[in-house]
Amino acid sequence: MLKAAIISPDAHLRDELEKKLTRSGRVTCLRTFEHYPDAPEVTRFVRARAPEVVFLSMETRSLALAIVRRLEHDLPGVQVVAIDRECNQQALVETIRAGVKDCLFLPFDASEVNEVLDRLSANVAKSPVAFEWTGRFIRFSLEARRRHVDRGAESSMALTKVMEERVLLADFDLSSGMLRFMLKLTQANSLREAAEWALEIDESVWPRLVTTLGKLDVLHAGPWDVPFSWQPRRCGTWPISGALCTARCAWIFREILSSTRSR
Repeated sequence: MLKAAIISPDAHLRDELEKKLTRSGRVTCLRTFEHYPDAPEVTRFVRARAPEVVFLSMETRSLALAIVRRLEHDLPGVQVVAIDRECNQQALVETIRAGVKDCLFLPFDASEVNEVLDRLSANVAKSPVAFEWTGRFIRFSLEARRRHVDRGAESSMALTKVMEERVLLADFDLSSGMLRFMLKLTQANSLREAAEWALEIDESVWPRLVTTLGKLDVLHAGPWDVPFSWQPRRCGTWPISGALCTARCAWIFREILSSTRSR
């Protein structure tokens, strides 16, 4: 299944495409935008969901091409398909020059849609999307929980003052809940909810998971009296831009929780 997003202010265009993609059974639509998102919104979305294909309306060409450029910058390898009501030769040439290799037009003939999906699947298999990570990760040992929670919080706050990026302080000690207790956090949701909501996490869900202190986002592990036993390995700090806890990371957390509950 191809992971896709649809960006189209044109409701009819959007609805007709969704119907054809659903009937194909080959595409999972991660999100449908009813407007042209600005650059920060595009960045937040692709970092949270990492789509493989974006179906992009060419209704307002300047805005659409700006999104194409942003996608190329944020998520190299993502496939962009231009969609429109009709084929305009001059507009088509401009779209191709911008790097868009496939186009679909109303009424979205099923055979044409399948041909495009065949090419997209082949391209994704050959050149999967390249997701860049900062690689900057700090791990705090938990041999002395109270002392290392203090050190982790102090280090995280210090990072926010010397770096342009946002910072995430995350507690992976599911059997303790020390970070929540030490920092007196009132946020009800935690790392476990991040795992449960793995497929829904985006920039709108992220604020419901973390406590924000300036440029620092804090994600605690939940209460100490969890209904299962698991020996944690680390409490970490990541520099992030936007919502760091991507669906991919949260999916891993969910798998960990599922395996521990089944024991």
